[in-house]
Amino acid sequence: MINVFFYFIDLYNLFLFLLLFAGSSAWVYYCITRGRKDLLVPPLVFSVALILMWWRIAPIGHDELEHLHCSWMVYSGLTPFKDFWQHHAPLFWIVCAPAFKFLKPSGFVFELARVFSAFLAVIAVYVGWKIARRVWQGEARFSMYMLIVFASSSMAEFLRLRPDLFMIIFLLLCVYLCLGIPGKRVSPSFFAGVSFGIAASFIFKQYLIFLLAPLVIMKAGGRLRFAKLSVYFLGFCLGVFPLALYLVRTGTVGDFIYWVYDFNRMRLVFAAMIPVAVGCIGVWGACVLLRRYRESGDHKAFVILAAFCLSTASSLKHTFVEYECAYSLAFWLLLCAIAAAGIPLPGIGLKNLSPRWRSIIAGSFLSILFFVNVTSLEREEKNLSFTHTKEIMVELSKYAAGDSCLTLLPYHPVFCRDATRLYSYWQFSLITRFPKLRSDVTDRDMGGQILAARPAVVQFSHTGRNFLLELFQKRLITGNDFKRIMTLLQKDYTLKWIGTNRYYVRKDKLEDRRQ
Repeated sequence: MINVFFYFIDLYNLFLFLLLFAGSSAWVYYCITRGRKDLLVPPLVFSVALILMWWRIAPIGHDELEHLHCSWMVYSGLTPFKDFWQHHAPLFWIVCAPAFKFLKPSGFVFELARVFSAFLAVIAVYVGWKIARRVWQGEARFSMYMLIVFASSSMAEFLRLRPDLFMIIFLLLCVYLCLGIPGKRVSPSFFAGVSFGIAASFIFKQYLIFLLAPLVIMKAGGRLRFAKLSVYFLGFCLGVFPLALYLVRTGTVGDFIYWVYDFNRMRLVFAAMIPVAVGCIGVWGACVLLRRYRESGDHKAFVILAAFCLSTASSLKHTFVEYECAYSLAFWLLLCAIAAAGIPLPGIGLKNLSPRWRSIIAGSFLSILFFVNVTSLEREEKNLSFTHTKEIMVELSKYAAGDSCLTLLPYHPVFCRDATRLYSYWQFSLITRFPKLRSDVTDRDMGGQILAARPAVVQFSHTGRNFLLELFQKRLITGNDFKRIMTLLQKDYTLKWIGTNRYYVRKDKLEDRRQ
């Protein structure tokens, strides 16, 4: 699949693009003819405004809630893979779990998650700028770097809580440390290995970045290259040691290898995701660095070029190919921003062209850059808002906190045990395709688990169909289980609307609320 992130769904989209193009071109033309130096200030302000609007409008997503819930389960003493199903590495939940000592079932947990994600995004952006400054030195343009960062943040969904954020920070630290590998010191090689090991422990998407330090070491040459390679691998082992120790102590090494690597590998597809404006300017910056490397042998340019190529190759495999998976390109998009930091806005440097043509070129670039984020924001606006989804989660938690539930993410209380291994609509959608995933649920007698747990809240429907009937039709519960569960629900539960969905709520929980 090749996705250029740029398409017109209807005439409204075309009108919107032409409006952005006209406004951007007019502003650039005004700045060129008046000799103004603040050309990028309004585009930056506009991009920041879009990000802030997205932050407040975008509903709580599946992954946000999944990672919050898994962090709470780890805090509650449950072991990933053994006590609940997952296909991600558990390090992120281990890091986040201590926060639940101070958190109670309320909407504040979702606000905090967004703020924490923003904080991590700021760290990632800062490290990226430090890299850009070292690579481009006096040529680095902060405004250009930030324009690309803000323009790509909404696509990459930097502000949703995911382990990718930690991965990006440590991958950028790895790139930064690789800049200092040439020379007599071996410590940059060691800490580059530690940084990549930690990044890979959170999530292993950018796996080819593992080769970055060895490439830089071998290219630099010298008598210390074998010592540097040795300490790099030593550092990598030290970086993955905390996760490995946890897996060994919990006896989940085999489960981790299967679900995180084998299972995810079976779902991989080729997907060349090409954000037009960001990708083009990133490639342009990479070409400028390539020319510098050829002319002067600049090792810093080589590091960014190698990282850019390795990240591009790593990003050609995805487990999901719709626009929502753009967050998987977050590290690559930051590399584009680093590469673009040393070049001018497209069209501005073409002194042989008239101001009109230069403004048309620059306006086209800016309008394509903005259009992706505006349409992304428009898609989010059609869904439930952040406030609305937060209210649904809080309402569910009022009934289910401290008890168990049978609901599918993304509408799922954070502070609540799961009555069964099944708790995600994504997991539910794949359960008939992967026998091992199916047996993970059915081998534990799903029907018996539901009857024994008597969940506080049970989902009524899924994609417009009776949820329990779907469980029976997919043979996750038996016909006898279905009858017994329905009898229990009719006797001890009441149907109640929460948000836009209906749920069976246990009667004693409703009485507790009234009191």
